[in-house]
Amino acid sequence: MVIVNVIVQKMVLSNYNRGSADISVLYNDGKDRMVSKRVLMDNTDAIAAEFIRMLRRQVKDQNRPPYLEDDPIRDTVVLRFSKDEEEIESKLKVFLAKINSKVKGMGQQKGGMGYLSSWSQLKGMEFDF
Repeated sequence: MVIVNVIVQKMVLSNYNRGSADISVLYNDGKDRMVSKRVLMDNTDAIAAEFIRMLRRQVKDQNRPPYLEDDPIRDTVVLRFSKDEEEIESKLKVFLAKINSKVKGMGQQKGGMGYLSSWSQLKGMEFDF
């Protein structure tokens, strides 16, 4: 059995374009790693759940032993998150909701400079755990 401690560190919005966003979740499982995906910002609950599934799958795949044993317990990878998975998922939902509210506010900006300043604030958004 392989036990892996996972620390989720940061969520970053690297790009936003017409309803879709490039979001990365940075984590540490012994090495600093990242899981990224381009998502449509229509259903934040489904997006947050998908990121948790992707994170679990990637960590298990990267830490699976390179050999197969006869005993299935030895091939098992157990993940221990530093925080509760539900808490991580709820924080991801909050981050996605903030992105959506900033996008809606961009349409209300008057003039090009207001729009550009909103865009620059949106593009580098981060959420630290």
